[in-house]
Order: sequence, then C-alpha cells, then structure tokens
Amino acid sequence: MFEQIIELLSENELARLAADNMGDLSLRDAVDALRIARRVLERAEGVQHDLIPGVILGEIVGGSFGDQLSNLLDLMRAYGPRQDNLVQARGQIERQARELKDRVLTLVPYIRTDEQTLQQALDEAASATSTASDAADALVTLRDQVEKQQTALASASASTAATDLSRFYKDQAASHAESAKTFLAVAVVAAVVLTLLTVAFLFVWPPDYDSADTSTQWLEVARHTVSRLVVLSIAGFAVAFCVRNYRVNMHLEVLNKRRENALNTFGLLQAAVTTDDARNIVVGELVQSVFLSEETGYLSGNSDRTIIESPGGAGLISAMTSKGD
Repeated sequence: MFEQIIELLSENELARLAADNMGDLSLRDAVDALRIARRVLERAEGVQHDLIPGVILGEIVGGSFGDQLSNLLDLMRAYGPRQDNLVQARGQIERQARELKDRVLTLVPYIRTDEQTLQQALDEAASATSTASDAADALVTLRDQVEKQQTALASASASTAATDLSRFYKDQAASHAESAKTFLAVAVVAAVVLTLLTVAFLFVWPPDYDSADTSTQWLEVARHTVSRLVVLSIAGFAVAFCVRNYRVNMHLEVLNKRRENALNTFGLLQAAVTTDDARNIVVGELVQSVFLSEETGYLSGNSDRTIIESPGGAGLISAMTSKGD
C-alpha cells in the first residue's frame, strides 16, 4: 500500500540528500522528519486496509501526498552552495518535510502490534529484568566479598604491625635492661669509692694544719676541708647520676615489657571477639597500653619524668580514647 512512498524515502536516498557537507546549513532536520515518516509507513504496511479510515488513507495514498513528496525531494536534490538564499530554501524544505511527517503520523493510532511481536517484547523485558536482578545479586555478593576482604586485610595489617612493634619494644626493653645493669654496677663502684673516700678524709686523713701560726691554722683547715668536699661531691654526683639512670632504664624496661606483652596478646584478643564494638574496645585498650605511660615503682609520677612521657601526647591519647575513636 505504501511501497512506492517507502522506496522514495530509502535510507541511501535520504543520506545522499542530507547535505552534511554544508555544516549548519545542512538538511539533517528535514531528513530526520522524513525518516520518521518512512518508519511509520513501514509499520503501517502490515495493517489491514479496512482498519484505517478511508479519509486518512486517502490523504496519503490517494491524495497529493506523493506529488508533494516528489516535489520536496526535487527541492532537496537542487539544494546546494550555488543556490541563492540558502537559509530561506532550507526553511521551506524543513517546513514541507514536517508537514508530510505530520500527515503520516495520523496513521499511528491504527498501527497495532501483533501478538507475536508483543510477546517477544514482553519476553525481552522479562529477560532484561532477570538479567538486572542477577546483576544486582552479583553486586551484593561482590560487595560482601570486598567487605570481608577489607576486614581480613585490616586484621592482617593490624597483626603484622603489632608483631613488628612488639619486636621493637622487645629490643628496647633488652637494651634498657643492659643499660640498667651497667649503671647499677657503676653506681655500686661509685658508692664504694665514696664510702672509702669519706672514711679516709674524715678518719684516716682528717683536715689538719701544718702551720704553727694560729692565724693561718683555720685557713689551712678550711682549704683542706673544701678540697675534700669537692672530691666527695664529685663521687656523690657520680653515685646520684648512676642511680638516677638505673631507675630510668629500669622504668623504661618495665614499660617496654608491658607494651610487648600487650602487642603480643592483641592478635589473640582480636581473633576472640566477633563484633565491631568489641573489636573497637580491644583496639582502644591496646592504644592506651602502648602509648600511655604507667607507674612502675622506679620513678615517682609526680616529680620524675622521662622524655617519652610527654603530657601533651598523653592528653592527646586521652582525648581520642574519651571520644570513642
């Protein structure tokens, strides 16, 4: 019924008439309108004649539609750079193409999809829905796998870091223990020397005078006493210095031992808990055990302090743990 019109609007013919080489002055809009008309006519080919009102059918088949389409195609063939007033010519062509398309669109309400095509479309929609559902399930599974891998990676990273840090604190504890032994030995030697010097200066060779002049005797006693006190002060300072460093190294050894033990038990505690809240509690306690200093009995917390016991750092850790981080 519409075969001749469809042949006039073949894809090859429309592509040739589009004048794509003219840029903004091309006939792409007119060609698109004619393509739509051709597709509607192709769909209408399968419709029985008695289903389309005669008035509408006559407008396309029996009327002047064919002549108008032929004239329009002739105008499009003649359209080109040599033509005068291209803008006006293009506007006329596009207007006629839209009018023809609108006349063809009057067939749309009478084009019904056959049962086979409809069922095929329904099957395709159901297949697309099933594919989308499978994809969504796959995404959920993939997300769960990624979350499990992230959790496992975080646990492995934490265990590895805890092991490395535990080894570091173990080495530090051994180093401080060795230093404490050295300072203790030196303190004992210095204390023995101080004791011997005290006995010697006070009892064996007490401050004395050699002069017979009474006015210079006190001067000689004071000089001998001051010299002896200077020597004893040096020995006393050596004892105090060694004792102080012995206490500091023992304090640091105990702290590092505690940290080593805390880090060694971290993996066991982490493996024992099953919830995120419990795991956060374990991590918080580990942070406090590692980074907060505690009393060991070797140093007084009120007056003695080592370089690793910074009030600012302790305050920062306390603020973090108090916020539940």
